[in-house]
Amino acid sequence: MSQLKVKLFNSASANAGLQALLGTGPFNWYDEQLPQNAKVTFPAVTAMIASNPRRYVANGRLGGSWARVQFTIYGSGSDSTNAEAVADALFSFLDGFNSGPQAGNPNYIVGDRDGGIAQTDPLTYLRLIDALVWNNETV
Repeated sequence: MSQLKVKLFNSASANAGLQALLGTGPFNWYDEQLPQNAKVTFPAVTAMIASNPRRYVANGRLGGSWARVQFTIYGSGSDSTNAEAVADALFSFLDGFNSGPQAGNPNYIVGDRDGGIAQTDPLTYLRLIDALVWNNETV
């Protein structure tokens, strides 16, 4: 797991709003995809780094970068209300998430889609959140 995903998991698992929805034992937040052959209760979140372009100057690489992180929220229940509640808790979490000294660099939600997995009965509601997360690799 990347350094940024470790920071995200550690901070998210200590966030009261996300704990209330994702539980604490286990905290239903996973790396890239849901675990294979495991019984996962919903709601759940997966986090995947889609891109993390590094910035360079004449004497080397800068310590900070904007990582594009894709969060997939798997809701529970017979409608999208639960997935929406998890998305709202995730937005609040990202409002205050800080991977190190930011110097005024906030996190940005750059995509927000909803959908579902039709093969499940009932339909599993999804929220697909794309965020630009400031990552300070020096911390």
